[in-house]
Amino acid sequence: MGKIQINYEGSLRCRTSAEKFGDIITDAPAESGGKEEAFSPTDMVVIALGSCMLTIMAMAAKKTGIDIKGKKFEGYKKMYDGPRRIGEINIVFSMCPGIPGDKRKPVEQGAVACPVHKSLDPDIKYSIEFKYPD
Repeated sequence: MGKIQINYEGSLRCRTSAEKFGDIITDAPAESGGKEEAFSPTDMVVIALGSCMLTIMAMAAKKTGIDIKGKKFEGYKKMYDGPRRIGEINIVFSMCPGIPGDKRKPVEQGAVACPVHKSLDPDIKYSIEFKYPD
């Protein structure tokens, strides 16, 4: 990955630029005085977590010979005060149909094996649920 540059634009907004990938804007939430016109930096943590979990789960699924295209991640974060931080992340995976019972465990284990999950503060409380349609 190339250089990442972040510029503070005022009004609690930042613009992140990467040579190959374009720009990402973050905004503070309204309760913190931001405009809330883009994802907050802590929202981006949940986005990174979900994307990483889905990617590692897809790698695990591929090793077992299944495709998990169509699987979805929903993440909800709860902020704690004093000091303000992410305190809880609740995750629901809506799994695609057709995953045999004996192949579900390795795919599910991929979720917590992702590097983002392993990099986050161990004091964050997690709730992870896997919903299978069949």
